[in-house]
Amino acid sequence: MTRMRHRTRAAMIATALTLSLSACGGVQERASTPSATTTTTPPPAASGPQCASLGGDALPELSDKTLSEAAAAMPGTVTYSGFLQANADRAEQLDKARGVSVFIPADPAFTAMDADTAAKLADPAWGLALLEYSVVTQTVLPDALNTTAAELPTVRSQDAQITTAPVNGAPLLNGAAGVLCASIAFDGGVIYLTDKVLLPPG
Repeated sequence: MTRMRHRTRAAMIATALTLSLSACGGVQERASTPSATTTTTPPPAASGPQCASLGGDALPELSDKTLSEAAAAMPGTVTYSGFLQANADRAEQLDKARGVSVFIPADPAFTAMDADTAAKLADPAWGLALLEYSVVTQTVLPDALNTTAAELPTVRSQDAQITTAPVNGAPLLNGAAGVLCASIAFDGGVIYLTDKVLLPPG
């Protein structure tokens, strides 16, 4: 039964990506990507319980990559990379952002998502929302994320925030998601791989 549910969700994701590719021109995009707050402090080395298995330890190869290139290069972010490819125009804008933090659901997060989230992602507009909501418009380093509660504005809108609170020395995102691998440096900032799919309210 579990395998059947996983296959069903994987099929729904594949359908969503196909619909996004075919309907890309019809999805309303934000006019621009907000300017991000840059930082001169280099991020610490990538760390986390699943960095090696998800590709986060490939830091030297990712530090000069755009978001799209980094997501395509890591073995654990194939699904997210597919959404970037399905929304190529918006992805090109996101690739130009600097000083950002990107919270990418790892592939197991998509496999484990509940039926409501899977149904939303069957809509191309929600695929776009996933991308915009994953990009925080400032660089957030692990020390701050692990110790300070915050509301982080995203590219989606200033009001579409990711909330974070420290729990036992680790961040909890939107009261539910954990971080599998933190502070993966790429050309535009840092990437965090999460264990759940994060979507904006709505």
